Amino acid sequence: SVNQGYALVVTGGISVDAPDCNNNGIPDSDDIAAGAPDCNGNGVPDSCEPDCNGNNIADSCDISAGTSLDCNNNNIPDECDIDDLTSLDCNGNGVPDECDIADGTEQDCNGNGIPDSCDVADGGGSQDSDNNGVPDECKPDCDNNGIPDFVELFYGLQEDCNENGIPDNCDIADGTSEDCDLDGI
Repeated sequence: SVNQGYALVVTGGISVDAPDCNNNGIPDSDDIAAGAPDCNGNGVPDSCEPDCNGNNIADSCDISAGTSLDCNNNNIPDECDIDDLTSLDCNGNGVPDECDIADGTEQDCNGNGIPDSCDVADGGGSQDSDNNGVPDECKPDCDNNGIPDFVELFYGLQEDCNENGIPDNCDIADGTSEDCDLDGI
């Protein structure tokens, strides 16, 4: 039987360099030992961490310290989400729209992801015929004809003899009022 073996011959040696994220010729661990900030203790100097708002604080530390908010938990400060248009802020309050809606600061009655106040403002996509800040498509339409009840009543398309804001034909249909003379009013 013959025994064959293999040998690895290396000349000049093998070099494995320590991480140096800022390419200053000093390993990151030595930079940190010499005083370079590492606010999150991950072994990477803060100068190499993402800092989208340019305040010289790593984004993760901005968020954990509360100096920047991250309402949608995507690990990017809200102001950066807004600046890079990852999130919209239609009302200019510094909070992404999806967070305004989620925390109840703004309503989104039609579920289109746009706060109602922006939906109805200056051609935002929805009409608000009575200027109450609620898109017309979210207002009661008891007979499901696509015309909000208040519009039908305002323009005299329906009557409301008991002045409860509900067209008489709907009051009668749901049994909350009687039609004494059987004329539908």
